[in-house]
Amino acid sequence: MFDFSTLYDSIQLMKKRIFIAINLPEDLKNSLIFYQRKINGLFVRWTKKDSLHLTLVFIGYVLEEDIEKIYQAVSKATKKFKPFTIIFDKIEKDEFLRMIWLKGRVNQSLLNLKKELEKNLSAEKNIFFQPEKRIFKPHITLARVKPEAQTFFSKTKVSEDFFVNLKVASIEIMESHLKKDGAEYSVLKSFSLGGQVK
Repeated sequence: MFDFSTLYDSIQLMKKRIFIAINLPEDLKNSLIFYQRKINGLFVRWTKKDSLHLTLVFIGYVLEEDIEKIYQAVSKATKKFKPFTIIFDKIEKDEFLRMIWLKGRVNQSLLNLKKELEKNLSAEKNIFFQPEKRIFKPHITLARVKPEAQTFFSKTKVSEDFFVNLKVASIEIMESHLKKDGAEYSVLKSFSLGGQVK
């Protein structure tokens, strides 16, 4: 009898878990790690320094042979945009009490870039991609709450002003590697706004 589960596992191994992100400068990552250490003691899983980023578009599992189509879609989008600045202003809990994040203000250039990326990705026939339906809120995840600590976390005060002007001059296509102690990320390709590939 044919084992479909084995076939499914084999196909999954041939795929990469892909998303598009804005990575952070070293000084900002250092500041965020300093904050993590300052309030350490909560029952959360802190984001590692090398994993701090702003997710712009989550794509999901993609066959290696189709990644080039993602490169083309991103390249086409970035040619239409110039560098811009995102303002972040507060570290706080998210509304669902699942994480601690650095919250960004609504930014029209960022929203337009995200929309253009989603439009281009949706047009690629070989890539199964669905744009997010929920409202996009720019943020950088600092920690995720452990399920057993939800009650404790809900009663814990986490709120601090944290003003940052982040200049966005490039976006990266990232691969997510799921590990027991949290995901790790690697850059597949970087695209400068204006259309240049790094």
